[in-house]
Amino acid sequence: MAEFQQMNRVFRMGTTTIPDPAPGEPPEQALNHLRGVFPVLAHATIDGPVVEGGQLVYTVLRPPAQTKGAQVPARAS
Repeated sequence: MAEFQQMNRVFRMGTTTIPDPAPGEPPEQALNHLRGVFPVLAHATIDGPVVEGGQLVYTVLRPPAQTKGAQVPARAS
């Protein structure tokens, strides 16, 4: 008979690993619980999971930095 072991879910944001605040909810909903502590998560997405050391690791992807209409002038040849 096969044995099943439930893995812990964590979120990785850069070098920071955050334990799952709501294990019974989908990853997107669990991430919503962390938005009060990490405002950058308001526009973040998640990638994964990847199994690392017996844990399901979801990577938090922050959106790229944007500028407000700044344009780089073309170089003269």
